[in-house]
Amino acid sequence: GFLESPHCGHYAPSMCISAKPTLRRATKIAAAADWLLQCLSQVGAAADISSLLKAFQVYSKAMPLLHNLVVERIQDLRDNKQQEHLRASLETLKKCVSMLHTAMYTTIKHPHSEEAQSAKQYILNQVDSTISEVAGFISALACDEKSLEGVENSRGCIMRLKQAICVLMQNLEENEVHSSEALEKLKEMQQRWSEEMEQLLHACSSIINVKDFVCLA
Repeated sequence: GFLESPHCGHYAPSMCISAKPTLRRATKIAAAADWLLQCLSQVGAAADISSLLKAFQVYSKAMPLLHNLVVERIQDLRDNKQQEHLRASLETLKKCVSMLHTAMYTTIKHPHSEEAQSAKQYILNQVDSTISEVAGFISALACDEKSLEGVENSRGCIMRLKQAICVLMQNLEENEVHSSEALEKLKEMQQRWSEEMEQLLHACSSIINVKDFVCLA
């Protein structure tokens, strides 16, 4: 019967499975972003041309990894603004490569130049913030999609509860069940309804406003 349904009150297995690839990809992107940030730190700490070249070699390996993972995620998105936002961030990182190399080279050649030091710090901060923002944005999207699936599942369960209550009310009108038994079932359904509404409200409160996130970025 309806009240024994294993899906009511819990996320449906099929919906949980569909959320896993998105979460796994977000985890991979976060790891790639962390690696690129570590590489950026090594580039920024380079004190001579030799160490700078070595640091840039590793940075040049980490950069395409993050780029490709983000491109894959962009292809999964349906919202054009979200796609454009991530593409713009990737373009910023791409443009910053030559600027970063120039700033570091100039700083090493002119270690006492305040202008060179200022340019170096500016580009390091810009790259750092862009990498962190990309990882944070994609992580927020993953959490948002998971919450949306929770909303959809709770919505489905609530609709099934409504249908079952309508059937029970019809049976009451036709006197096909004893009143005491029907009232007991109504109490159970009312409890399930309250639980589902609580889950639905919780899922809704977990959803971020991605448009606001983009504006704040």
